[in-house]
Amino acid sequence: MPPPPGGSKKKTGLIVGAAVVALAVIAGGGYLLFSGDDSSSGVADSTKGYKLTPPASVGDFKRMGGESDDKEMKDSDKKDAEAMGIKNPNQAGAAYRSGDDPSTGKTLVMTGFWGEVEDPEKAVDGFFDIVRKEASNGGEDDVQLQGSAKSYKPSGFKGAVMKCQNAKDSSQKEPFEVPMCVWADYSTLVVVMHMDMSAMSQLEEGKKPGAPLAQDKLADLAAKLYNTSRTKVS
Repeated sequence: MPPPPGGSKKKTGLIVGAAVVALAVIAGGGYLLFSGDDSSSGVADSTKGYKLTPPASVGDFKRMGGESDDKEMKDSDKKDAEAMGIKNPNQAGAAYRSGDDPSTGKTLVMTGFWGEVEDPEKAVDGFFDIVRKEASNGGEDDVQLQGSAKSYKPSGFKGAVMKCQNAKDSSQKEPFEVPMCVWADYSTLVVVMHMDMSAMSQLEEGKKPGAPLAQDKLADLAAKLYNTSRTKVS
C-alpha cells in the first residue's frame, strides 16, 4: 500500500501505530485469532461469492496511482490465513485522495481480504483485538485504541457488519487521532482509514491538529466503498 502522500520523512507515531500496524496485521491474517460462538446472525448469506474490486472514486476522493486491485500474497501468508479460517484468501486494496495539494489534502485507505469468511462479526472484533495487542507488542505504547469499537449501520449498508474505532497517538506534544472502520461479510473483510495531511503537517510543526473525521462520516464513506468495491465472482 502506498504511504500517505506529502508527509515529511519524519515518522509520526500514529502512522506507525495505526496505519502501518493495522495494515501489517491484515497482511499477516492475524485478525482471525479469536474464539467463541457464532455471532454473525445479521450478515446475509447473499454476501457469499464476492471479490474486492476498488472503484475509481468515492465521494470527493479519487483513486491514487494505477496499481492493480489485487496485492500479491506470499504462500506462507495464504497458508496462515487459511489455517485461521479464511478459505481461498486474496488481498486487495486502494488509496484515495481528496484535494489537489498532497500536503493539505485528505487520504482514504482501504485494504483487506476477500475469499470465504467463516464468521464476519468475530473477524471484525478479532481485528481490533489484534491491533491492540500488536501495537503493544511492537513497542507502540503511546498508540492506543480509544474506548470500544462501535457498531454502525450507515444508510444503504445492508447485509454486513461494520464497527469503527479511533487510534490515538500520545507520543507527540499534541495528541492526534486516526479513525478506522472495519466491515465484514461472508466474502470480504476490509479496514478503511482516514488521514488529514494538513493535520499531519500541523502536528509536525508543533501545532494542535484539528479534530479527526467523525466516525459516522467515515462509516458513510466505508459504506459507499462497500457498495462499489464488491463484484460477484464469475
